[in-house]
Parts: sequence; C-alpha cells; structure tokens
Amino acid sequence: MNQQHSIRLQLHRLPLEIAETHRGLANLTTDIAKRDTHDGEEFSMTVGNREYFGKGAREEAAKALTHAILSWRDDTSIQPRGAFRGFEILSKGKSAGRFNPEDDRLPEIFIRGKGTYAAHLNPENPIGTVQSIERTLRALDRATGEEQRRLEHLEKTLSDYQAQASRPFEHEVRVEGGRGRAERRSRRYRLRWRARKKECRISADGPVSVRH
Repeated sequence: MNQQHSIRLQLHRLPLEIAETHRGLANLTTDIAKRDTHDGEEFSMTVGNREYFGKGAREEAAKALTHAILSWRDDTSIQPRGAFRGFEILSKGKSAGRFNPEDDRLPEIFIRGKGTYAAHLNPENPIGTVQSIERTLRALDRATGEEQRRLEHLEKTLSDYQAQASRPFEHEVRVEGGRGRAERRSRRYRLRWRARKKECRISADGPVSVRH
C-alpha cells in the first residue's frame, strides 16, 4: 500500500508542478521581451512621482530609490517605489525584532513584470542597488534555461511514475505469483487425479480395484 500511495501522490502533485512551471516560463518569456524593447535606451528611472534621466540620472535615481525604500522600512506590505524599463520596483519592510529592534531589518526589494523577481538593496552604496536591479533583469535568460530544464525533469518524472502505475505493484506481483503457483499445483493435482481415476475399476460387488 505504501508504494501505491506514494505513486498516487506523485501522479497528483507532478501535473500541478508542471502547470506552475509552464506559467513561470510564460511569465519569463513575456518579461524578457519587455526588457529587450528597452535595449539601447539611455538610463531613466522613476522614483515616486519623479523621473530621473540625462546626465547624473543613475546616481540621483539610486539615492532617491534607496531613501524611499529605507523610509518605508516599517511597511511590511509589498508596495511600489519606482519603475525601471517597464518593470515596477517594489519593496517590503520588516517588523522590528522582539529582542533587537535593529537586527535584520533591511527591506527586501523586488522587480515585477509578469513575474516577480528578487533584487538586493545596498544602503551603503545606492548605485549597487541599481546594479542589482539591472543584474536581475539580465538574469532572466538564465532563469528561463533553469526553468526549462526543471520542466523537462518534471515531465520525465511524471512519465516514469505513469509507467510504474501501469505495472503491477510489488506486493501484487508477489500475490499474483503465489496465486499462479497455487493454480499450477492445483491443475497438476487434478490431472493426476483424473489419470488415477481412469486406472480405477469399480466392481459392482467388490471393493475398488486399482491397477498398479
């Protein structure tokens, strides 16, 4: 029963994971196309209601974005703080720790298009935050390859489990094997019994006579 139960669970779980991976790949494909439409453009970024572009825009936008994210560090909901190359820049603060209010309170930042992707906040070097956002967008191609390999692995695993499900389970093989052996013994016994019966002559006025 354990083997059957395990296979049934996998046959239920794997199609869900495959569907989820298909959705992830579709999101990545859409976001790569969006990213690529901005290739070759000069740097521009929106923080709050202000757009930064032209000379010195990268440095100014980086400072403004870092300041905006840190100023909302107590907001534990995911909220938009800016936009870059058609993607939203989101941040999510962390609640104060019970014993050390300043411990591990660096907000998380995300880039959201069709999918949502994590980047890294660098409060000591705001330009590093912008560079992390740019690296995250460049990494979408690598993420697509990884998801494609994961999809192939999941589909092969599902195929293997489906093949196992179509074969008798181990305990069924033992049962069927034992039943087959019992049936063969019974058949041999019946054949011997019929053969012996033919050799038997029953006298109307005497005991059974068996010819040896």
